Amino acid sequence: MRRALVGALRGEPAYSRAVLSDRIRIDLGTAASRGARTLELTPRQREVVALIATGASDKEIGTALGIATATAQKHVTHLLKRLDVPNRAAAVAATLIST
Repeated sequence: MRRALVGALRGEPAYSRAVLSDRIRIDLGTAASRGARTLELTPRQREVVALIATGASDKEIGTALGIATATAQKHVTHLLKRLDVPNRAAAVAATLIST
């Protein structure tokens, strides 16, 4: 607990990337199954958003999905266009806000 508090005061994330990733995947899957999203994302796009939410770079996204870095970049670019958002953080926010 002390380590987490000291880390938070230094600006470090309170949770590991793995924990955040699992939580976001659960949230994305649950909201999608309830039909809460007005934007329809493909399963691959949901995977990309979940990885973006963990702070993954294009290279890390490519490695996680078993695709080339250039392909991961294209996925991110198309996702930003589809969601009509300017950056990765806005893409994550757009997918987590249910309307």
